[in-house]
Amino acid sequence: MNINHPTTEQLGALRRLWKEAFGDLDPLLDSFFATAFDKTRCLAVNGADAACYWLDCTCRGQKIAYLYAVATAKESRGQGLCRALTEKARQVMAGQGYKGILLVPGSENLRNMYAKMGFSDATGICEFTLPAARPQSLQRLTARQYAAQRQALLPEGAAVEGPEMLAFLATQAEFYRLGPTLCAAIREGERLFVPELLGEPSHAAAIAASLGCQAVTMRTPGSDKKWAMYCPLTEDAPKPTHFSFALD
Repeated sequence: MNINHPTTEQLGALRRLWKEAFGDLDPLLDSFFATAFDKTRCLAVNGADAACYWLDCTCRGQKIAYLYAVATAKESRGQGLCRALTEKARQVMAGQGYKGILLVPGSENLRNMYAKMGFSDATGICEFTLPAARPQSLQRLTARQYAAQRQALLPEGAAVEGPEMLAFLATQAEFYRLGPTLCAAIREGERLFVPELLGEPSHAAAIAASLGCQAVTMRTPGSDKKWAMYCPLTEDAPKPTHFSFALD
């Protein structure tokens, strides 16, 4: 088994693996590889039998990683590649000075699998769906403005996403302020999906109406639903209290 940072020649195979595993289309992949991809933050097994990526975050001023898009090709599953890949990623990240690793499993089976690899439940989330109501005047923000303003609204000890992660999110989402409330918003036809709302949840209904949507599903800090898992890499690793974006 050969696990290494990919070469440029492997990028086509990595894209095909991503499509097979997650069903995403070329525009999203183009955005990821243009804004967030770095070969030093990617590992591939045997060319592209399996792969993973990570993006930089901080927690209490310390460097942590968000492990993302872990995938194994269908014909290579059941061979322990994911476990080997995750262990190699831990070694590489520790060598690069990361204090810990966050991930958001996509199912309970994956949560159980990562628990066996040393990850434990760390943060939760609240998720609501509301009908749109009472349109109001919104302030449109750039990704840079949003990143700066959200710092004051994040819970103490939250993981703070790095610039590459927010640049990738900006290719999918728009950023708004309504009074004291900030949100990242993704329009999906008549529905508004808000992967992060910081402030007053009831403002989401007005934001949806203002953007011409009929309903809004939002995520806010909370503990109703299990969310991110965490694996410390050092004894002094900070444990995040909140993590917003799963880039799903």
